[in-house]
Amino acid sequence: MEGAGKWTALPHHHQTGLVSSGFLRVRFDTYVNGRSRDWIETSKKKMAIILPDIVSAIIAAGPLLAEAARERDERHRRYEQEQAERRERQRQQEIDHRRWSRFQDHAENWRVRARLLVFIEELRCRLQIEGDADIEGRPLSEWIVWAEERALSLDPFQNGLKGLFETINSA
Repeated sequence: MEGAGKWTALPHHHQTGLVSSGFLRVRFDTYVNGRSRDWIETSKKKMAIILPDIVSAIIAAGPLLAEAARERDERHRRYEQEQAERRERQRQQEIDHRRWSRFQDHAENWRVRARLLVFIEELRCRLQIEGDADIEGRPLSEWIVWAEERALSLDPFQNGLKGLFETINSA
């Protein structure tokens, strides 16, 4: 059973273990411009000769890394600015939507008020024909005044046109 642990189907095509070459290999991976650089020591080119080249590559990467950081910061700043502008546009749209909704409410109140005043005028005509009577201790004429006050409170122009738009723009 001697040599049983060394058996392989391809004894001449692959290495069964790691064996030191006695030379150094330096790999410089960086995200700067997606570069990767290798320095491999050989019998003709020793590490002492290669080392200054390695150091200059590291030093040269400094400004490139700094520029990449500035570019990242600038992209982040632009992204934040775009997000702030987007949020501001959204906020302005929401304000405009609320204003438009209040404007429509005032228009609806105006329409309802006009309809109610026509109805109240009809009540007055009928009061003249049928005469006054008491409902829950109050004469019909007082009930008509009560209804008219409520209808008039729907008038969006109570404080003028300026007041109308001030209520639309408030809150």
